[in-house]
Amino acid sequence: MESNTFVKGKPVRLFVLDYGLFKVHTNGRIIGICGYLIQTDHDENILIDTGFPKKYYDDIERSAAEDNLGEFGEIIALNQDNRPGKTAGIGRGAA
Repeated sequence: MESNTFVKGKPVRLFVLDYGLFKVHTNGRIIGICGYLIQTDHDENILIDTGFPKKYYDDIERSAAEDNLGEFGEIIALNQDNRPGKTAGIGRGAA
């Protein structure tokens, strides 16, 4: 059986993206919100989870209210370096 795939390369790098912290109301636990970027040997980038929508970086309280996020917990930190659109240069510059 032949498998068709849209990814041509094999993974060569994995980046863990720190999107911020979330406090869960039920037990007070603080959890990290993260995503992942996989780069392949064919220079492909595969983004897994883009983080919070842009509106959250503009106004956390209003956005959380619109989405009823407050029913579950609260965002206590957002990492501005990993907001949507800011991951384009990952792995391209000097280490």
